[in-house]
Formats: sequence, C-alpha cells, structure tokens
Amino acid sequence: MGRKKAHRYDDVYNFPNVIKIFPGDDSISENMERLKQKISDFEDNIIIELGCGKGEYTLGLARRYPERFIIGIDIKSDRIWRGATNAIQEGLYNAFFARIRIESILDFFHENTVDEIWIPFPDPQSGESKANIKKRLTSEKFLEIYRKILKPGGSVHLKTDDDNLYHFSKESALNSGASLIYHTDDLYNNNFYNISDSCIEIQTTFEKKYLKKEKKIKYINFTFSDLSGNS
Repeated sequence: MGRKKAHRYDDVYNFPNVIKIFPGDDSISENMERLKQKISDFEDNIIIELGCGKGEYTLGLARRYPERFIIGIDIKSDRIWRGATNAIQEGLYNAFFARIRIESILDFFHENTVDEIWIPFPDPQSGESKANIKKRLTSEKFLEIYRKILKPGGSVHLKTDDDNLYHFSKESALNSGASLIYHTDDLYNNNFYNISDSCIEIQTTFEKKYLKKEKKIKYINFTFSDLSGNS
C-alpha cells in the first residue's frame, strides 16, 4: 500500500461521516449505534449507493435531496476518503459513507427500511464464469438482498455503459419477480418519460468519459412491487 493510501486508510475512520462495519471488529457496536442514530435523524428516509467509489453519486444525491439520508457504501477506504472529505467541505451533513461488504448489508439494515438503491457504473464482471456472474451487483443473489431491505414500493436504479450487464440485469430482475418501471439502452437519446431527474443530472467521472467516447448509457429502474413496466 502506498504512503498516501495508507494515510487515507488510517485517517478516514476519524471522520464524523464515515463508519467501518465488519463482523468481528471491536468497534462494530459503536459504529452501528452511530448509523442507527443518523438514520433516526432523517426519519428513515434513506437512499443507498452501492460501490460508491469516490462518492460522486452519493454527493450528487445529497445535494439534490437535503432532507434525505444518503449512504455511500464501498469496500475501499481510500476511495471513501475522497467522498467523505468533499461532503465535509461542502457541509453535506446528510451524506454518509460506510465501509461494508455489499454481500453483508442485510446484517446492518433492517428489512423494509431503504427507499432507493443506486448502482451507477458497477464493475460489469464481464466473464461468463459462475464466479463472475455471482459478483454482478444485479445477480439474483444480490437482488434478493435488495428485496428485503427495500420498503414496499422502493426501487433499484442501475446505470451502465455495458450492453451485457444491461441485458443481464433486465433478465435477472424479471427472474427475481421484479417489475420494470423504466429501461432504456440510450438514456440521452430518449424522451425521458418517467425517468428520475437524478438519473440525468448526476454524472460520475466514468460516465463523462463514456459520453465523450460516444458510448450509449443504459438505465434500468425496477421495483419488487407490482407495477406495469415501460419499454
């Protein structure tokens, strides 16, 4: 680990808007209480970003929805450091970051407590091996977790430039009993009917790079409630 990364790794856990929750850690009880208190402060009005990286989407959502509690989740503490630093500098007190393994979020969020889940530009895990497929954040294994923590009517948003992940995610959602609220394989060449403004207005560094390369951005929004999907 480089010196800069090591410094960020050690420093980030002193931030008031960052927690680490790993089973077996001595501080897990204290950190869980901090998380519960923050959730209570916002009256359970929660949005989660999975694989938040430097927190660009978390920060964008926090700016747009100051009344909502936005939690960016990632496994890399040096990435979280950047997002948490920017949140503090901007005074975004509704933005929070957690170093949690996505596979274990059900251990830390009660059932039916999350309003929305955002997954902007995850690793598509392009290989077709069983190991790659299981790691995709829209695989049926993960969707079952999302189903449990989402409130009734809560939804999942996916943005990607990857064709395979886009088609895989639609199929996976339908196989899991989800209803497609909206999906498009070309987000910025569309009439934007029924699309969340957050999906259009907030762009990560990755997305901006893809757009410069004239790649088409795909978007899917689905819920586990019974709704009629749009093509």
